Amino acid sequence: MSETIDKALDAVKSVTTEPVVKAVNQRLSNPFFLCFISSWVLCNWDRVLLLLFSFSLDIEQRIEKIKALPSNSVFFGISIPHTHTFWYPFVASIIFVVGTPFISYV
Repeated sequence: MSETIDKALDAVKSVTTEPVVKAVNQRLSNPFFLCFISSWVLCNWDRVLLLLFSFSLDIEQRIEKIKALPSNSVFFGISIPHTHTFWYPFVASIIFVVGTPFISYV
């Protein structure tokens, strides 16, 4: 009885974990995804450090402090939302992924 339960658990485990591992490996092998994650961390270093290393505050206070940080930038009098949280990392990733082949051939 125990063997059949172990076999069933192994089968369920392989069915559930293999697709997740395959998806994570596929994402991590994509250069744009890695560039976006690394540039996001660089652009949002203050948010990351506040979230991870503010031990004196509880998690709700940390999240409120992060929400209070400005995420908009003004270009030519127009306020563009989510520039630090999305647009700067996105543009940096595109520049890096498109520019790297040109730099490597020079």
